Amino acid sequence: KPNFPDLQKIGVILFFLISGFLITYTTLRKANNEWYTFKEYYIERFSRIYIVYVPVLILIVFLDFYLFIYLAEPNVHNSYNALTFIYNLLMLQDAHSIIGGYTSFGTARILWTLAMFWWIYMLFGWLILGSRTVNKYFLYILILILFLFITILIGMGIR
Repeated sequence: KPNFPDLQKIGVILFFLISGFLITYTTLRKANNEWYTFKEYYIERFSRIYIVYVPVLILIVFLDFYLFIYLAEPNVHNSYNALTFIYNLLMLQDAHSIIGGYTSFGTARILWTLAMFWWIYMLFGWLILGSRTVNKYFLYILILILFLFITILIGMGIR
């Protein structure tokens, strides 16, 4: 077998790079306007991601229920619970065990990528726009550290 990375890993990396370039370009372009703050950035990211993410999570609830109940698939049961669903809804899936260590919900193992993307987006947006959003430098640094901490925990939890 040749020593070649899995194609899905290459796909995730390419998506991450393209997404990063596009987010950076649009954010820096919009940052020229004083009205563009972290609040607007957050609303844009939230509406683009969560409008698809929440229905997908709900679909997984029903599909995995079918797998677990009717097909007796044992691997679904461990991550098919309300707390794991909430962690996924908050984009905290696969975070380090310090904050629970809950995995991706049900059979949707690939959702770990969304958590990583989400927190990197939040960290980047806050770095660029956070100082416009809050008047206190201390609060800016505190929220920056929080976003960085969560991003690191997600990264440490990925297996």
